[in-house]
Amino acid sequence: NEAKIQSANCETFSYGSHERHKLDLYRPSLSAPKPARGKLRPVLIFVCGGGFVHGDRILSEVPGGIVYKNFGYFFAEKFGFETVVMEYLLLKHGAKLPSGAEDIDSVLEWVQSRFGENEKNRRKIFLMGNSAGGVHLATWLFGERFRQRRERLSEGMGRIRLGGIVLLGAPFNWNASSGELLTVLASYYGSKKDIKVNEPMELMKRATEGDIGRDMQKWPRLMVLVSELDPEDMMIQSAKDFVEEWKYRGGKADFEILKGHNHISPPLALGTGLEREELWGFEVGRWI
Repeated sequence: NEAKIQSANCETFSYGSHERHKLDLYRPSLSAPKPARGKLRPVLIFVCGGGFVHGDRILSEVPGGIVYKNFGYFFAEKFGFETVVMEYLLLKHGAKLPSGAEDIDSVLEWVQSRFGENEKNRRKIFLMGNSAGGVHLATWLFGERFRQRRERLSEGMGRIRLGGIVLLGAPFNWNASSGELLTVLASYYGSKKDIKVNEPMELMKRATEGDIGRDMQKWPRLMVLVSELDPEDMMIQSAKDFVEEWKYRGGKADFEILKGHNHISPPLALGTGLEREELWGFEVGRWI
């Protein structure tokens, strides 16, 4: 399938002033599924992982440069989504909280101007964050400084509407952190207190405090995915705890453990044509 992936309809754009502020837009071919009559193709934005220190639109470590082209190809061709793969500032570029979420916010602004200005119908937009990308996405979703755009998108006040959020292999707390990871977290967040109060679980609790049981409809639905071979404490248990707390507060969420996958394998499996490996991608596509 490498030839198909390499032939994907892809164009690169800048969404900000830094050299890292680049995104790849994968557009469906004529043979891709078409939206229902009167509907517009959804936009899916992917925020890759990399532990705050790695993560590019195309991973140089993988031969052929097909990762994350395979991600863009899969969702553009299998589902007909306008698919965005974005880069964001890493620690070596001076990234500090909340720069990852700020970059996501800038991409959303770009998407609004690209897809939302001259349309009569609303176009739904979905975001998927993987690992550290999921942490940045949760920071955007629950961070106070991004509330205005999130609420406008959730309520469909413009020409695009926030349809849902997918968090894949994202740690929701840092309780199990140790060694080098603690050093990385200190570089991005600051003090131990800053790390704790800005982890996804704590951000969610504060953001929804006044909405429990009555006003959770304004929040998007979530899909939380972890892999069977993910670290138990940092990934699997923290995801279960997060989903339990989110649902207790009245939020909507689907939760699944991806059988046979490890922490890095789900995005790499897309476009392989292997049914079992790609199953999670088809489930996400149908959920959207």
